[in-house]
Amino acid sequence: MNRKRILLATGDLPIVGITKLLLEHEGFEVVTATDGEETLQHAQADGTVALILLDLGIPTLDGFQVCKRLKANPSISKIPIIVFTTSTHWSRLEDWGTELGITDWLKKPFLPQELIEKVRNALGNSRR
Repeated sequence: MNRKRILLATGDLPIVGITKLLLEHEGFEVVTATDGEETLQHAQADGTVALILLDLGIPTLDGFQVCKRLKANPSISKIPIIVFTTSTHWSRLEDWGTELGITDWLKKPFLPQELIEKVRNALGNSRR
């Protein structure tokens, strides 16, 4: 049985390591990107990304730019995106999120169970 592939996009290396381990332990396949350009390349590569976890503060192209490009491409525009950020401006972020088609939000630092719950909800409550 194929595991659902999650694209974890952040330049925050401690988050990459711990989040990747957590998601793999829960039965997901995880690929990583450390900047906005790499995120777009992975999303477009082979059509197997089921979900994108995107840090708004990712280098080269910020998370907002990445979202705009993802949603502008019909072949990948339906991939759910969960954004994580340290921002405290939630009302503005929610407005932008609706405009950009963001599925859900996580505030850093986040709890492991909160991440897993949001991932499962975005994927329809399945691991595989």
